[in-house]
Amino acid sequence: MSNRLQGKVVAITGGNQGIGLGIAQRFVQEGAAVSICYLSDKPGTEAIIQGFRDGGAKAAAIQADVSKLADGQRFVEETANQLGEIDILINNAGVERRANFWEVTEADYDFVLNVNLKGLFFITQAFVKHHMKAKAGGKIINISSVH
Repeated sequence: MSNRLQGKVVAITGGNQGIGLGIAQRFVQEGAAVSICYLSDKPGTEAIIQGFRDGGAKAAAIQADVSKLADGQRFVEETANQLGEIDILINNAGVERRANFWEVTEADYDFVLNVNLKGLFFITQAFVKHHMKAKAGGKIINISSVH
C-alpha cells in the first residue's frame, strides 16, 4: 500500500468491529494514525490497537458511548491529545433493535436514535468546534447500512 495518508489522523466511531474495523485497517495500511472508540470490548479493542502498533502505526482506543454527549466530546478531545489534530472523522457506530414494529419499546427507540442520530450529530459538532478553534479544515464521512 501507499503512504498517501501519512501524517493524517482519523477518528472512527465503532471502529473495533465490522465495517468500522475494515475502515480502520485500510487507513492504517495507507499510513494514517487511527483512533477508534468502542463501547465495551476493551480487551478485544486493545488487541486490535496493539496489532496496529506492532505494524508501525500510531493508534489509540478510547472507550466512549456515542449516545452520550460527554463521551462523544471526550472521544474527539482524547484523540487529538493522543494522536494530534484530527483530519478525518468517520461516523460509523450504529445500532438496531430487531423487533416487530408493535413490539418496539420506548427504551429501544431512544437507544437507536441516541446512537444513530444524536451521537453522530454531537460528535460531528465536537469535531467541527475542534477545527474552528484550530482554524483548520477536515473531512467528515458518515456511514449507514440497510440495518
